[in-house]
Amino acid sequence: MRFIVGSLFMLGISCVSSACLGDDFGVDDVIQLVRENESIYADIDVKVSERYTTNPDTVVPLLDPNMKISMENTAHIWSVGQNGMYRIEAAREYLHTDGTTHSPRRVGMSDGRTTRSLNSGLNVVNKIDGHQYNKSFFLPHMLMLRPMGTGCRKYVTLSRYLSGSDALRRDKDCRWQSGIELKVSYEGRDEHQGLQCHKLVITLLAGEIPHTRWTLWLAEHRNYIPVRMLGFTLGVSDSIPDCEGAVSELKELAPGIWCPMESHVTSYDPGAIQSESRQVMQWRQEYLVESISLDPSYPLSFFQEMSVPDGTAIYEMNKESKIVDSYRKGAPQNAKEPKMSTNSWWNFRLFLWGNAIFIGIVLVVMFVQKRRRDPK
Repeated sequence: MRFIVGSLFMLGISCVSSACLGDDFGVDDVIQLVRENESIYADIDVKVSERYTTNPDTVVPLLDPNMKISMENTAHIWSVGQNGMYRIEAAREYLHTDGTTHSPRRVGMSDGRTTRSLNSGLNVVNKIDGHQYNKSFFLPHMLMLRPMGTGCRKYVTLSRYLSGSDALRRDKDCRWQSGIELKVSYEGRDEHQGLQCHKLVITLLAGEIPHTRWTLWLAEHRNYIPVRMLGFTLGVSDSIPDCEGAVSELKELAPGIWCPMESHVTSYDPGAIQSESRQVMQWRQEYLVESISLDPSYPLSFFQEMSVPDGTAIYEMNKESKIVDSYRKGAPQNAKEPKMSTNSWWNFRLFLWGNAIFIGIVLVVMFVQKRRRDPK
């Protein structure tokens, strides 16, 4: 029923969008139209295959020889959204450079009141009071930007993202990265593969210094879904993109309602762009929609229940994601899972940040040395 209403609603949006494109049309108008179109996909039942491949010639060796480098991973992801609830199941397989594989399974769900997640690789279940979105959920409007470093650590819709960094800081589901500013400009109308599009430029800034720019082409008569993306790391090149994305197939599910069935994003080695002015693939992410329906009908239990094996550590958390109780599935009731103290938690976070900063410094030194060896 919602699907039929959505089809009629889309006809109204098409009429409005065609009529409102005046000389003063800008970013706020695009955001409104994107938001209206995103709502059409709120109820969805979709299965997607993802494939991520890396070029071994561009991989930077890790300092820790015990850490594995993933050269390829494939995933089958099932996303269901219904009346504000959701369930997502993801089965991945990682192929490492040493020939070993790793196949974790993740399940996430929310009935609107409680959020549950299972990570089979860690043998852990989190049960959180309140509704929290899952960043892996299928969003047709975010396929181009999802693999990129958008500044959001968690879930965000395109309309919300285009609203700018001030709005994102207020969005608890986004968890916007501190110190990053986002600006969006409207560059007018353009055409891509015969589709009338609206061109937006998104710029990320560290303070007042621009460092990343993406250009998106939003197809007007394809629900304002981005069908092309070019990305630039400023300081590497202002003219040669270091990432490109495109939708290669769109399917009309109902009159005026479209879905990107096949799409991809390719990242290029910044060193080759800077030193040789050529694009060398660094990694590539591909999406293939296997099945999709906009009229799901599942019982409430589908968004509440998951199969949890004995021995799994279960952590119950409050709305601030702080642990309030912990135990192991199948263990005696008085056998509690040891809780992580506040000091231990912060020490662990400081350990991770320290390692990340150290690795970042090493990579910068390696990059500078490479530039000195291979000057322009």
